[in-house]
Parts: sequence; C-alpha cells; structure tokens
Amino acid sequence: MVSLEECRICLQEFSNGGMVVTLSCGHEFDDECIVKWFETSHVCPLCRLELPCQDDEL
Repeated sequence: MVSLEECRICLQEFSNGGMVVTLSCGHEFDDECIVKWFETSHVCPLCRLELPCQDDEL
C-alpha cells in the first residue's frame, strides 16, 4: 500500500532532510523526481492537471 508520506513517482518515503515539492493541485513529490518528470511532461503525474511552464510565457 502506498503511504501518503512517500513520493508517488519513486515510491520512496520522504526523508527528513529532503525537499518535497507541492504542486498547485496539492500533490507532493520528491524534488528530484518531479524535476525529472517535468523534463518530458507538464502535467501532474497523478491527476493530469496541466501546469504552466516557462515555455508557455514566451
């Protein structure tokens, strides 16, 4: 079972010293995982909410 205290991308528990990123939809991810995810996609990996990116502003 997936804990709410773990990254839903890598399924590892959030560490006390690690950075957690909370998206505008409220979902939380390990900072390294979500940065890598955003290299290829600009939607939340869980709810598919489209998130703005810097390219959209150009």
